[in-house]
Amino acid sequence: MLPLTPTTGLIGHRGWADGRAGAGAKSQVELNDYRLIAELTGCSRAERFRRLAALGDASAKNLRAALDLAVPRYRRVFVLTHVPPFPEATWHMGEMSDAEYLPHFCNTAAGKVLHAVAKKHARHQFIVLCGHTHSPGVARIHPNLTVHTGRAAYGEPGIQRCFTL
Repeated sequence: MLPLTPTTGLIGHRGWADGRAGAGAKSQVELNDYRLIAELTGCSRAERFRRLAALGDASAKNLRAALDLAVPRYRRVFVLTHVPPFPEATWHMGEMSDAEYLPHFCNTAAGKVLHAVAKKHARHQFIVLCGHTHSPGVARIHPNLTVHTGRAAYGEPGIQRCFTL
């Protein structure tokens, strides 16, 4: 947890797609990630989806612990994660990713944590900053929970947006 101002804090976790959104384990999509990321290489599809679920659950658990520390201290919490936590934030060319791609671009376990915390703490603001989908977009999940998905291109990092603190 990183304090940004007396009322604003920053938390985060690298995050993983948990394989549960959309078509789930029935998806036939094969990402380059599955050949390049050590945790996901050299296993069957069934084992890969078990690993994705476990990694997604672990990131959600870590996120919950960080939120439990941040909420009593800060009224506004920025949450950084690589993978969008809601299907509505998995942008592809201006639209939500389809059912075949959703399992690989969304961490529903993290989304459940964020949904529960935002609902319980309606007077707080939660701003999620994520990427992974390579297309930009903003999803308003609740009045106090917004997800900003950043644009990305391999080897071309860039400023997505500035926030006033």
